[in-house]
Amino acid sequence: MTTLLNSDKVAISRAGSAYSATLSDIAAFSAGASSGNGGSGSIAAARQPGDVFLSFDQIPPSDSVELNGATLVDGALDYPLVAARYGFMVSGSDLILPDLRGQFIRGWDHQAGTDPDAASRLARAGDGATGDLPGTLQPGAVEAHSHTVYRRLSFTASGSAPIAYPHTSSTSNDTVTDSAGGAETRPTNIAMMFFMAMG
Repeated sequence: MTTLLNSDKVAISRAGSAYSATLSDIAAFSAGASSGNGGSGSIAAARQPGDVFLSFDQIPPSDSVELNGATLVDGALDYPLVAARYGFMVSGSDLILPDLRGQFIRGWDHQAGTDPDAASRLARAGDGATGDLPGTLQPGAVEAHSHTVYRRLSFTASGSAPIAYPHTSSTSNDTVTDSAGGAETRPTNIAMMFFMAMG
């Protein structure tokens, strides 16, 4: 028979969700449930090393790091499960994290054809691979389109042929629409921080 200490972690399941907790946590959880606290306790949902998650926290939770493009010196040695899961982040004995600060996330195209420029996606952190792969970067773009510019006729001296205005024979008279808009093209959004569980 194996004797467990209060500090030993065990895996449990509640309402279909997996949790990792110490015996002390379980005792506290049970006490909360029996005292009419709606079953609330201190057990947190278990995350696997390498899991990426969002939070309103401004500092990384315990055993997690912000995905800010940092190089974790000897990270491949310190976090072998993360290194095994995301081999492309490994550089020697280091781990190079992707930088998700201020970024929007797009589902991996995976040859679906939804991302028309998937083949030209830029290098990801770590191995520098490009193209249709998870972790690659895609710069901002505006879909190709056109604007119709209406021109009016300007008559010169009597007897002369009318000319179109703006006059297109000289670059100095090219028609340019007024600038409008902000510093970028973006949807409505709410800021959150990306973290990775390190185990």
